[in-house]
Amino acid sequence: PSLIYLSEKTRSFKLKKTKERILHIDKQKGKRFPYYKPIILFFSLLTLFSLFGVFKVRFNADFYHLGYKNSLSDHLREKAEQVIKMPIKPIIFYAKNWQTTEELTDTISEMKKNGELPTLGKLDSLSHYLPEEKILKEKRKILKEIRVLLNDSVLEKIKEDNEKIKIKRLIQMAEKAPAQSILDVPDDLKRQFVSQKGGFFVFYYPDPLFSLSDTGNIKKISEDLEKITQKFLPENIFIASEAFIFNKLFTKIKNQSFYILPFTFLLMFFTLWLNFRSIKFVFASFIPLVSGTLWTFGWIYLFRWELNYFNITIFPVIIGVSLNYGVHILHRLKEEGRENIFFIFRTTGISVFTAAAVNIVGIGSLIFSFYEGLSSMGKLGLAGLLTCSLAGSIFMLSLIEIRKDYKGKNLKIKPEILEKNKHIDT
Repeated sequence: PSLIYLSEKTRSFKLKKTKERILHIDKQKGKRFPYYKPIILFFSLLTLFSLFGVFKVRFNADFYHLGYKNSLSDHLREKAEQVIKMPIKPIIFYAKNWQTTEELTDTISEMKKNGELPTLGKLDSLSHYLPEEKILKEKRKILKEIRVLLNDSVLEKIKEDNEKIKIKRLIQMAEKAPAQSILDVPDDLKRQFVSQKGGFFVFYYPDPLFSLSDTGNIKKISEDLEKITQKFLPENIFIASEAFIFNKLFTKIKNQSFYILPFTFLLMFFTLWLNFRSIKFVFASFIPLVSGTLWTFGWIYLFRWELNYFNITIFPVIIGVSLNYGVHILHRLKEEGRENIFFIFRTTGISVFTAAAVNIVGIGSLIFSFYEGLSSMGKLGLAGLLTCSLAGSIFMLSLIEIRKDYKGKNLKIKPEILEKNKHIDT
């Protein structure tokens, strides 16, 4: 305002507001807000739809879905998981020594056999490639029988070179003894299990039915991992698991939200009360926030979007901006009165839409990002700001207009007020 006043004094900037335009806007005073009943009906149906959809909205907890769209690595990962029917990113246990590795492998295998680990699909450990003594004896017996068969004179009569090479390789393999220690395991197979700093890795592959995109599955996997770690000393084994980390993160968010959200709304309520000094106006200013946020969930359900770690950060922006829309409209309502609803829409309501459009362009531009996480932020921001601007202007003004219908039947107007506003056609 100070810059506008200075520019008018220096005539460096002139506002183009002619007398005819002022008179045209002033003529809108006293007119009722058009189509307020169909508007309320439409948004009431939208509210019912959103109430149904809010329980269907899904949070995708898989961080890998937020990367570059249609990347080659994503296609290869999905194809590999379809072929092997297992996730290619397992949960990794690290054991400090070989004895702990064997104990860990045996413990997990036994728990799986007893049905204590429903999330386990496959366990891969170096100890699996070292047979037990009973199995080792059976293998030696089988190898001895194979050697006898390979020494048959009939095989010497084979003339094809490819067949002779295969038989020769089979004889060499049969002459080797089964692996009895980790030193006997081939290096190509062993190196994935052995740490460069000492110690060994055990790979825990979750069942494909327990996808990491579902927070419920993450919790179940974490519970199974907790069962395993409780049987060992913390200094003997370590876990590298996204499910473990995300479950702790979700638990902290859930616990802290019980007092952060009430405190936030209480602080907003107190701030608005200092402004309006009216409980009625404070509750009215929350209409854009509550209804706009609810409709945003309806939008998410309609277009089958998902919440994720990126786009949930847009909600604080939506909450703050949606309150601004309602505050502007209510302040103008206190100045102009309930009889000038259409005039309020033509002035402050248009300004609210313009401000919302600028915000939508700024945040909505993220839609064009090639990264799914940023693109989802743009989609949710567009939906939230658009619905909140509609709730803060059209919907709120329609509610005020229809309230006049029900209160106006028994409303007694003082003669001096009626004389002052006789030009109003209501």
